[in-house]
Amino acid sequence: MSKITTEDFISKYLGRKIYLNKDKHLEIKIGQLELELKLSDDDSELLMRSRYVGVSKLLKEKFETEWHKAAWKPEHSYITFSLGLPDHPVVLKPDVCQHILPGQDTLAYCSIPLSIGLAINEVNVAEYLLTVLSKTWFGEPHEGILGYSLKSQVLSSKAKVKIPPTHAICTIEIENRSTEVLRFDRLCLRTEYMGLFNSSEEKILHTSVCKMRYIDKDKMSKINYVPPALNGSAQITPPRMKSNQGLIFKSFKTI
Repeated sequence: MSKITTEDFISKYLGRKIYLNKDKHLEIKIGQLELELKLSDDDSELLMRSRYVGVSKLLKEKFETEWHKAAWKPEHSYITFSLGLPDHPVVLKPDVCQHILPGQDTLAYCSIPLSIGLAINEVNVAEYLLTVLSKTWFGEPHEGILGYSLKSQVLSSKAKVKIPPTHAICTIEIENRSTEVLRFDRLCLRTEYMGLFNSSEEKILHTSVCKMRYIDKDKMSKINYVPPALNGSAQITPPRMKSNQGLIFKSFKTI
């Protein structure tokens, strides 16, 4: 199984119709993910198996799957892949505790891991993270959301952000429109409202820009998602969910 890069995946697989036969066994290794696809002996089923490398034995047993099956008609069926962001919100912490004064605006940056979606005849059947992530709870025990805890941090400089080939960079604009200092040690980003973009001038992928306006009403934020300002920018993946302007969410764990 040969390893491919995210760039190779975009150029060779993304959005293309892929037809399989008994002699074509598709193997993809990208990031920590190893994905195998092949047809059954009678061509009536697509067999799928995934595993992750570079993880502990416990996690390997947890994430490694047996062969899964899906109905297949050789003369009519085809596979398409999509590239996206995690299927749950992501939770990060700043490199140091963030203090944003009333009326102050600030820029921050982070990297978010990608996922691969698999569809048969345009119907989504599976999704695979390219990096093994731990789940976490953001918010109060009785009121919150399930998300992924990221090891990457929220940083004040884009140059400081490490962007592995399996990640995209996210720009965050924070406005403190409250009358108090905003102090936070956790930040939650709703990836379901964010698209993916590439640029003719950069090899890295970008997410939608996340504009957060902290309004201090029950510690809530008003959030808008907009395309990044890139030369030759093109959206390669739309958001999972369409967002109206001015979504209201709790985004900061204040201290």
